[in-house]
Amino acid sequence: MRPAMDSRRPAPAMDSRIRARRVAILRAQGRRRLRVLSILVVFVAVCLGGWGISRTYLLDIDEIVVTGLENTYIIDEADVISAAQLRIGLPMMDIDSEKSAEDVAALPSVKSATVHRSWPATIKVEVDVRTPVATVSSSEDDTKEEALFILDAHGYVIADEEIINDEEIINHEETVEHQQIIDQQQTVAHQQIVNTLPHIALPFNGKLGDVHSEASPALSLIIALPEDLLSWVDHVLIDPEEGLGLRLKGGATAILGEPVVLNHKVASLRSVLAGIDLECLFSINVAMANLSTVTRYPKCVQ
Repeated sequence: MRPAMDSRRPAPAMDSRIRARRVAILRAQGRRRLRVLSILVVFVAVCLGGWGISRTYLLDIDEIVVTGLENTYIIDEADVISAAQLRIGLPMMDIDSEKSAEDVAALPSVKSATVHRSWPATIKVEVDVRTPVATVSSSEDDTKEEALFILDAHGYVIADEEIINDEEIINHEETVEHQQIIDQQQTVAHQQIVNTLPHIALPFNGKLGDVHSEASPALSLIIALPEDLLSWVDHVLIDPEEGLGLRLKGGATAILGEPVVLNHKVASLRSVLAGIDLECLFSINVAMANLSTVTRYPKCVQ
Protein backbone atom coordinates (compact mmCIF):
# COMPACT_ATOMS: atom_id res chain seq x y z
CA MET A 1 0.00 0.00 0.00
CA ARG A 2 1.37 3.41 -1.08
CA PRO A 3 1.80 6.09 1.54
CA ALA A 4 -0.61 9.06 1.25
CA MET A 5 0.82 11.96 -0.69
CA ASP A 6 1.15 15.36 1.10
CA SER A 7 -1.38 17.77 -0.52
CA ARG A 8 0.59 20.85 0.62
CA ARG A 9 2.89 22.02 -2.05
CA PRO A 10 5.67 24.57 -1.52
CA ALA A 11 4.82 28.09 -2.72
CA PRO A 12 6.54 29.00 -5.89
CA ALA A 13 9.49 31.28 -5.38
CA MET A 14 8.77 35.08 -6.00
CA ASP A 15 10.63 36.56 -8.84
CA SER A 16 13.46 38.73 -7.55
CA ARG A 17 12.40 41.62 -9.77
CA ILE A 18 8.85 41.63 -8.37
CA ARG A 19 10.20 41.48 -4.83
CA ALA A 20 12.50 44.42 -5.51
CA ARG A 21 9.64 46.38 -7.01
CA ARG A 22 7.40 45.74 -3.98
CA VAL A 23 10.16 46.82 -1.60
CA ALA A 24 10.71 50.00 -3.59
CA ILE A 25 6.99 50.82 -3.46
CA LEU A 26 6.84 50.30 0.30
CA ARG A 27 9.91 52.47 0.81
CA ALA A 28 8.45 55.23 -1.38
CA GLN A 29 5.21 55.14 0.61
CA GLY A 30 7.17 55.45 3.82
CA ARG A 31 9.14 58.40 2.49
CA ARG A 32 5.90 60.14 1.46
CA ARG A 33 4.43 59.64 4.92
CA LEU A 34 7.58 60.99 6.48
CA ARG A 35 7.56 63.99 4.14
CA VAL A 36 3.92 64.79 4.96
CA LEU A 37 4.61 64.42 8.66
CA SER A 38 7.64 66.68 8.39
CA ILE A 39 5.61 69.33 6.55
CA LEU A 40 2.89 69.18 9.21
CA VAL A 41 5.48 69.53 11.98
CA VAL A 42 7.08 72.51 10.24
CA PHE A 43 3.65 74.12 9.61
CA VAL A 44 2.62 73.74 13.24
CA ALA A 45 5.99 75.07 14.38
CA VAL A 46 5.69 78.11 12.09
CA CYS A 47 2.15 78.79 13.28
CA LEU A 48 3.14 78.52 16.92
CA GLY A 49 6.21 80.64 16.30
CA GLY A 50 4.17 83.29 14.47
CA TRP A 51 1.56 83.33 17.20
CA GLY A 52 4.29 83.64 19.81
CA ILE A 53 5.94 86.53 17.96
CA SER A 54 2.58 88.27 17.60
CA ARG A 55 2.27 88.28 21.38
CA THR A 56 5.63 89.99 21.86
CA TYR A 57 6.66 93.63 21.60
CA LEU A 58 7.87 92.96 18.05
CA LEU A 59 4.29 93.07 16.69
CA ASP A 60 2.37 95.18 19.18
CA ILE A 61 0.94 98.68 18.70
CA ASP A 62 3.62 101.34 18.95
CA GLU A 63 1.66 104.22 17.43
CA ILE A 64 -1.99 105.21 16.93
CA VAL A 65 -2.57 107.88 14.28
CA VAL A 66 -5.95 109.66 14.21
CA THR A 67 -6.84 111.95 11.29
CA GLY A 68 -9.93 114.01 10.50
CA LEU A 69 -10.12 115.99 13.75
CA GLU A 70 -8.32 119.10 12.53
CA ASN A 71 -11.43 121.28 12.31
CA THR A 72 -13.50 120.04 15.23
CA TYR A 73 -13.63 120.90 18.91
CA ILE A 74 -16.32 118.37 19.83
CA ILE A 75 -14.03 115.35 20.22
CA ASP A 76 -10.30 114.76 20.34
CA GLU A 77 -7.92 111.87 19.78
CA ALA A 78 -8.49 110.49 23.26
CA ASP A 79 -12.23 110.11 22.60
CA VAL A 80 -11.61 108.29 19.32
CA ILE A 81 -8.93 105.98 20.72
CA SER A 82 -11.09 105.15 23.73
CA ALA A 83 -14.14 104.38 21.55
CA ALA A 84 -12.02 102.14 19.30
CA GLN A 85 -10.69 100.32 22.39
CA LEU A 86 -7.10 100.81 21.26
CA ARG A 87 -4.00 101.34 23.33
CA ILE A 88 -0.26 101.22 22.93
CA GLY A 89 1.07 97.71 23.55
CA LEU A 90 -1.91 95.70 22.28
CA PRO A 91 -0.96 92.93 19.83
CA MET A 92 -1.59 94.02 16.25
CA MET A 93 -3.24 90.68 15.47
CA ASP A 94 -5.85 91.25 18.18
CA ILE A 95 -7.28 94.36 16.51
CA ASP A 96 -10.70 93.93 14.92
CA SER A 97 -10.60 96.81 12.44
CA GLU A 98 -14.28 96.59 11.48
CA LYS A 99 -15.52 96.57 15.06
CA SER A 100 -13.22 99.41 16.08
CA ALA A 101 -14.47 101.49 13.14
CA GLU A 102 -18.10 100.76 14.05
CA ASP A 103 -17.47 101.78 17.66
CA VAL A 104 -15.92 105.09 16.60
CA ALA A 105 -18.74 105.76 14.12
CA ALA A 106 -21.21 105.24 16.98
CA LEU A 107 -19.98 108.45 18.62
CA PRO A 108 -22.69 111.13 18.18
CA SER A 109 -20.28 113.60 16.59
CA VAL A 110 -18.88 111.13 14.02
CA LYS A 111 -20.39 110.41 10.59
CA SER A 112 -18.11 107.53 9.68
CA ALA A 113 -14.73 106.03 10.52
CA THR A 114 -12.21 103.56 9.16
CA VAL A 115 -9.52 101.67 11.06
CA HIS A 116 -6.67 99.76 9.45
CA ARG A 117 -3.29 98.31 10.36
CA SER A 118 -0.07 99.73 9.00
CA TRP A 119 2.54 97.07 9.65
CA PRO A 120 4.55 96.48 11.63
CA ALA A 121 3.28 98.56 14.56
CA THR A 122 0.89 101.39 13.60
CA ILE A 123 -2.90 101.68 13.71
CA LYS A 124 -4.47 104.41 11.57
CA VAL A 125 -7.94 105.78 12.34
CA GLU A 126 -9.63 108.08 9.82
CA VAL A 127 -12.64 110.00 11.12
CA ASP A 128 -15.30 112.00 9.28
CA VAL A 129 -16.91 114.28 11.86
CA ARG A 130 -20.24 116.11 11.85
CA THR A 131 -20.12 119.89 11.54
CA PRO A 132 -21.76 121.97 14.31
CA VAL A 133 -24.41 124.31 12.89
CA ALA A 134 -26.55 125.56 15.79
CA THR A 135 -27.37 125.19 19.46
CA VAL A 136 -30.64 124.46 21.25
CA SER A 137 -31.62 124.40 24.90
CA SER A 138 -33.60 121.80 26.81
CA SER A 139 -37.23 122.34 27.77
CA GLU A 140 -37.74 124.81 30.58
CA ASP A 141 -37.82 123.10 33.94
CA ASP A 142 -37.90 124.88 37.27
CA THR A 143 -36.19 121.96 38.99
CA LYS A 144 -32.98 122.13 36.98
CA GLU A 145 -30.91 124.39 34.79
CA GLU A 146 -31.37 124.26 31.06
CA ALA A 147 -28.91 122.08 29.15
CA LEU A 148 -27.28 123.21 25.92
CA PHE A 149 -27.11 120.90 22.89
CA ILE A 150 -25.25 121.28 19.59
CA LEU A 151 -26.86 120.23 16.29
CA ASP A 152 -25.44 119.45 12.88
CA ALA A 153 -27.16 120.39 9.62
CA HIS A 154 -29.50 117.39 9.83
CA GLY A 155 -30.64 118.08 13.39
CA TYR A 156 -28.45 115.34 14.82
CA VAL A 157 -27.45 116.11 18.43
CA ILE A 158 -23.68 115.79 18.32
CA ALA A 159 -22.66 117.28 21.68
CA ASP A 160 -23.88 118.95 24.82
CA GLU A 161 -22.49 121.66 27.06
CA GLU A 162 -20.94 119.11 29.42
CA ILE A 163 -18.86 117.60 26.62
CA ILE A 164 -17.68 121.03 25.50
CA ASN A 165 -16.70 122.15 28.97
CA ASP A 166 -15.06 118.86 29.97
CA GLU A 167 -13.08 118.26 26.78
CA GLU A 168 -9.45 117.45 27.54
CA ILE A 169 -6.26 117.18 25.52
CA ILE A 170 -4.20 114.11 26.34
CA ASN A 171 -0.49 114.73 26.04
CA HIS A 172 1.62 112.44 28.19
CA GLU A 173 4.80 114.30 27.32
CA GLU A 174 3.66 117.48 29.09
CA THR A 175 3.68 118.19 32.80
CA VAL A 176 0.44 118.15 34.76
CA GLU A 177 0.59 121.91 35.30
CA HIS A 178 1.13 122.61 31.63
CA GLN A 179 -1.66 120.21 30.72
CA GLN A 180 -4.05 122.04 33.04
CA ILE A 181 -3.23 125.33 31.32
CA ILE A 182 -3.87 123.75 27.91
CA ASP A 183 -7.19 122.34 29.15
CA GLN A 184 -8.32 125.74 30.45
CA GLN A 185 -7.37 127.46 27.20
CA GLN A 186 -9.15 124.78 25.18
CA THR A 187 -12.30 125.07 27.28
CA VAL A 188 -12.41 128.84 26.81
CA ALA A 189 -11.87 128.44 23.06
CA HIS A 190 -14.62 125.83 22.88
CA GLN A 191 -17.08 128.04 24.71
CA GLN A 192 -16.27 131.00 22.48
CA ILE A 193 -16.93 128.91 19.38
CA VAL A 194 -20.22 127.60 20.79
CA ASN A 195 -21.29 131.16 21.53
CA THR A 196 -20.76 132.05 17.88
CA LEU A 197 -23.24 129.41 16.70
CA PRO A 198 -26.79 130.67 16.13
CA HIS A 199 -29.24 129.50 18.77
CA ILE A 200 -32.55 127.95 17.73
CA ALA A 201 -35.34 129.02 20.09
CA LEU A 202 -37.03 125.64 20.02
CA PRO A 203 -36.60 123.59 23.23
CA PHE A 204 -35.24 120.07 22.89
CA ASN A 205 -35.90 117.39 25.47
CA GLY A 206 -33.84 114.54 24.08
CA LYS A 207 -30.32 113.25 24.48
CA LEU A 208 -27.05 112.87 22.61
CA GLY A 209 -27.46 110.99 19.34
CA ASP A 210 -31.13 111.92 18.92
CA VAL A 211 -32.45 113.94 15.98
CA HIS A 212 -34.25 117.23 16.66
CA SER A 213 -36.56 116.90 13.65
CA GLU A 214 -38.65 119.95 14.59
CA ALA A 215 -35.58 122.14 14.08
CA SER A 216 -35.30 121.16 10.41
CA PRO A 217 -36.82 124.43 8.99
CA ALA A 218 -34.56 126.54 11.21
CA LEU A 219 -31.50 124.55 10.16
CA SER A 220 -32.42 124.99 6.50
CA LEU A 221 -32.52 128.74 7.10
CA ILE A 222 -29.14 128.74 8.85
CA ILE A 223 -27.58 126.82 5.96
CA ALA A 224 -29.04 129.35 3.51
CA LEU A 225 -27.45 132.29 5.35
CA PRO A 226 -24.19 133.61 3.88
CA GLU A 227 -21.27 134.04 6.24
CA ASP A 228 -21.58 137.82 6.51
CA LEU A 229 -25.30 137.64 7.32
CA LEU A 230 -24.83 134.73 9.71
CA SER A 231 -22.63 136.96 11.86
CA TRP A 232 -25.71 139.17 12.48
CA VAL A 233 -27.80 136.30 13.85
CA ASP A 234 -28.28 135.75 17.55
CA HIS A 235 -31.33 133.46 17.60
CA VAL A 236 -33.41 131.62 15.02
CA LEU A 237 -37.10 131.89 15.88
CA ILE A 238 -39.96 129.54 14.99
CA ASP A 239 -43.34 131.15 15.61
CA PRO A 240 -46.60 129.22 15.02
CA GLU A 241 -48.16 132.31 13.38
CA GLU A 242 -45.28 134.21 11.78
CA GLY A 243 -43.16 131.18 10.86
CA LEU A 244 -39.38 131.50 10.69
CA GLY A 245 -37.60 134.53 12.04
CA LEU A 246 -34.21 135.80 13.11
CA ARG A 247 -33.35 137.78 16.20
CA LEU A 248 -30.46 139.91 15.08
CA LYS A 249 -27.64 141.17 17.24
CA GLY A 250 -28.85 144.47 18.61
CA GLY A 251 -32.40 143.25 19.20
CA ALA A 252 -34.13 143.68 15.83
CA THR A 253 -36.19 140.85 14.37
CA ALA A 254 -36.28 139.59 10.80
CA ILE A 255 -39.49 137.80 9.77
CA LEU A 256 -39.16 135.25 6.95
CA GLY A 257 -42.49 133.44 7.27
CA GLU A 258 -42.95 129.99 5.72
CA PRO A 259 -39.76 127.93 5.13
CA VAL A 260 -39.97 128.28 1.33
CA VAL A 261 -37.81 130.14 -1.22
CA LEU A 262 -35.41 130.82 1.63
CA ASN A 263 -32.56 131.82 -0.68
CA HIS A 264 -34.67 134.65 -2.15
CA LYS A 265 -35.81 135.82 1.29
CA VAL A 266 -32.27 135.76 2.61
CA ALA A 267 -31.08 137.78 -0.40
CA SER A 268 -33.85 140.31 0.24
CA LEU A 269 -32.94 140.58 3.93
CA ARG A 270 -29.30 141.04 3.06
CA SER A 271 -30.16 143.82 0.64
CA VAL A 272 -32.35 145.61 3.22
CA LEU A 273 -29.68 145.45 5.92
CA ALA A 274 -27.10 146.85 3.54
CA GLY A 275 -29.23 149.83 2.55
CA ILE A 276 -30.99 151.13 5.67
CA ASP A 277 -30.13 152.99 8.83
CA LEU A 278 -29.99 150.37 11.59
CA GLU A 279 -30.72 152.83 14.39
CA CYS A 280 -34.00 152.15 16.25
CA LEU A 281 -34.68 149.18 13.96
CA PHE A 282 -37.51 147.01 15.31
CA SER A 283 -38.22 144.48 12.54
CA ILE A 284 -37.69 143.60 8.90
CA ASN A 285 -40.40 141.56 7.21
CA VAL A 286 -39.30 139.62 4.13
CA ALA A 287 -42.00 136.95 4.29
CA MET A 288 -42.74 138.06 0.74
CA ALA A 289 -39.30 138.08 -0.85
CA ASN A 290 -40.18 140.79 -3.38
CA LEU A 291 -41.90 143.07 -0.86
CA SER A 292 -39.94 143.84 2.29
CA THR A 293 -41.13 146.16 5.08
CA VAL A 294 -39.11 147.84 7.80
CA THR A 295 -40.55 148.81 11.20
CA ARG A 296 -38.86 151.08 13.71
CA TYR A 297 -39.55 151.77 17.37
CA PRO A 298 -42.26 154.43 17.74
CA LYS A 299 -40.04 156.76 19.72
CA CYS A 300 -37.70 156.97 16.75
CA VAL A 301 -40.40 157.75 14.20
CA GLN A 302 -40.94 161.45 13.76
